[in-house]
Amino acid sequence: MLQKYFNAKSFFLLGGCFLAFGIPCDGLLRGMENTGLMCLLFSAILNYKNYKLSSLYQPINLLFMALFVLCVFGYFYTNCIDNLNNKTGLKVLFLLFPIAFSQTPSFTDFARRLFIGIFVLVTAILAMLTMIDYARHFEEYNILIQQSKPIEIIGGTMHIYFSMMLALSVFLGLHLIQKNFKIILTTTFDKLLFVAIIINIIALHVLSARTGLMSFYAALVIILLRHTIITRKYKTLIGGLFAIIAFPLVMYFSVASVKNRIDNTFDDLNRYFSNEYVGYYSISGRFETWKVAMHIFEDHPIFGVGSGDLQQDIESQYLIDGTRLMREETLPNCHNQYIETLAAHGIIGFAVFISILILMIGMVKKLPRNNYLMLAFVSLFMVGFSVESLIEREAGITLFLFFFYLIRNTAYDSEMNTSVAP
Repeated sequence: MLQKYFNAKSFFLLGGCFLAFGIPCDGLLRGMENTGLMCLLFSAILNYKNYKLSSLYQPINLLFMALFVLCVFGYFYTNCIDNLNNKTGLKVLFLLFPIAFSQTPSFTDFARRLFIGIFVLVTAILAMLTMIDYARHFEEYNILIQQSKPIEIIGGTMHIYFSMMLALSVFLGLHLIQKNFKIILTTTFDKLLFVAIIINIIALHVLSARTGLMSFYAALVIILLRHTIITRKYKTLIGGLFAIIAFPLVMYFSVASVKNRIDNTFDDLNRYFSNEYVGYYSISGRFETWKVAMHIFEDHPIFGVGSGDLQQDIESQYLIDGTRLMREETLPNCHNQYIETLAAHGIIGFAVFISILILMIGMVKKLPRNNYLMLAFVSLFMVGFSVESLIEREAGITLFLFFFYLIRNTAYDSEMNTSVAP
C-alpha cells in the first residue's frame, strides 16, 4: 500500500501541485513553492533507475546553472557578504530546478492539465478577490493609482509578478481548451478553465500593472504575426490587430483604474522629459536607475560588481550622478533584468543570460505541439525583463523555471486539445 504512493511519480505530481498552487499565492504561502521543489527533488532521487546524465547536461540546463555559479563567483570580490548570501540562497534555484526536471519522471498529459488547471484557477480566485477589494475601496485605490501606487493583491503577492502570472495563465489556459485556434469546451473542467481565463483577462486590466499588460499585448502581437506569416491569412492579422487595439480602448473608457493608470503613465513620462520633479513616479524612477546602473557597468564591464554589492553601488552612483530622486525615493534594484545582469555580472553574465533566451527562441520551431505556447512564454518574459528584474525574487525565478520546464517537457505528449502548428 505504501509503495503505491511512495514513488517517484506520486512525489512528482505532489510537487507540481504545490508549485502550481504556491506560485500565485507567493505572498502568503511561499513555503508551498519550496515544499514543491523539495518534492520534485525527492522524486528525482526515487527515479534513480531511469537516470540519464545527458538530460542534465543539456545546454539550457548548464546555462541556468551558470547563473548560479556567477552569483557564487561574487564571493571573490564582493564586500556586502550578507547581501550576497541572500542572493546566493535565491539563485540556487537555478541549480535545483534543472537537476530536478532532468531526472524526474516524464510529464503525462494528466499532470500537465492538472498543473495548469490549478495555476489558472487559483490565480483567477485571487484575481476575483482582489477586484472585489478594489471595488470596495474604489476611491482610495484610484487615488493611489494616480500617485503611481499599485492595487494590493489579496494574498500579498507583489503586483508586478501577479500581473505576469495573470498574463501567463491566459496563454496556458487557452492552450488546454483550444485546437487550431478554436475554443473547444467538452468537459466541466474546460468550462471552468474558460471562465477563469475570462476573469484573468479582465483582472489583468482592472488591476492595471503595466508590466503584465505590456508583456501580454506584446506576446499577442508576436503570436499573431507568426500565425499570419505561416498561414498567410492576412484577414486574421487585420482582425486580430483591431481587437488588440479596440479592447484596451474599451477598458480605458469604461474602467477607472485603467484610465487612471494610463493617464499616470503619460504624466510620468511628460514629467521626466520636461525635467520636472519625478519623485515617487515609477517609470521616471526606472529611467534614473537604469542610467546609474549603466554607469556601474561601464566602470566594471567584464565581471560587474557582483550581486552582493549592486544595491550599495547603485545608491552610491545616485549621489555621483546627482540623480533627481531623493534617497527615500530611489529603487533598490534596476527594474530591468538586462541592465541588472550587465551591472551585476558584466558582459560574461549578460552573455549567459542572452544565450538562455536565444535557446528558448530556438525551441519555438522545434516543439511540435507547444510552439505557440513557448513563443508566448518567451515573448512575455523578454518584454517583462525590460521593465522589471523578474529573476531577482523567488516568485519570478520559480514562475520562470517551473513553467519553462512544463512547456518544454510536455511538447511530445498525445495531441489532446493542443494546437499543432507548422
